[in-house]
Parts: sequence; C-alpha cells; structure tokens
Amino acid sequence: MKATSSLISTGNEPSKGKDEGGRMNEESNLILPSDFAPINQVVSSLGALNQIGALARELGGTRALVVTDPGLAKVGHPQRAAELLRKAGLDVRVFDQVEENPTTHHVALGVAAAKEHQSDLLVAVGGGSAMDVAKGTNFILTNGGQMADYQGIGKATKAMLPSMSCEG
Repeated sequence: MKATSSLISTGNEPSKGKDEGGRMNEESNLILPSDFAPINQVVSSLGALNQIGALARELGGTRALVVTDPGLAKVGHPQRAAELLRKAGLDVRVFDQVEENPTTHHVALGVAAAKEHQSDLLVAVGGGSAMDVAKGTNFILTNGGQMADYQGIGKATKAMLPSMSCEG
C-alpha cells in the first residue's frame, strides 16, 4: 500500500477574479490543471473529484471512511465523493460528525467509525476541521493512545493508513 496522501481540489466552474480596475472577470483567477507529486500527490483541476476513485485504488484502499461535517453532508459533497469511490470498487462509509474547531471527542468518534467499518483509507471532504479529524483518527487508529501522546515530532512509530483530502 502506498503511504502517499493525495489532495484533490475541485470546482464546477471557473472562479471569478478582479481585473486591475477592480472589475470582475472570469480569466484572472482560473484554476489551471496540474498534477505533481513532490512528497504527497496534489491534483488540481476543474472536475478533479472525478479522479478520486482511481487515486484511492492507487493508494491501495478498499474500505474508505469519508470524514466530513454535517453542513457538507447536507448539500451532498461527501455523498458525491462516496459514490465515485464506490464506482471504483471501494466499500465506503460516510462519517459526518465533524464540527468546527474539532476536539479529541470528534477524533474518538472518527476512530470508532473507522474501527467499525474496518477502514484502510481515510478521505477528508471539506476544510481544515475534516482534515484535522481524519489526521487525528489516523494517529489513534494506527498507533493507539490519545491525541496528547502525539505532541511534538516523531511520536507516531507505526505506519499510518493512506489518506486523501478533497476540498474546493
């Protein structure tokens, strides 16, 4: 299983920027397609979410836990990611109990969900809070203990699950 993480930035249409006179235009802030892998792979292009299944399979995932918040779940973004993962052959569970400024409580809920699902891949859908809970879940799920055990550098001694994050 690859230990690489993937980040997918996606959008449905170009964002509008401002020209030199402060007027909105559609060309000043276009997302240019890119795919590079310095240490972690980063894929950025319009519609990049459509690649999530293939990227998950590259990471060796078969049982994905999609980590997100109720607001995004309400509008369907994690469900879209989950459906694309399922089409790629993964068994998927959506964990949507992440709140803004998450605590160790949210991580504990994520760990319980990942254990119950027997997840071998974590996929954060959303912003920093979902990513933080997915990372914390990964630490505790694979290395045990409590979040406080991982303050500092080099505290995790066991291999962690591959993970991905989707935002945009």
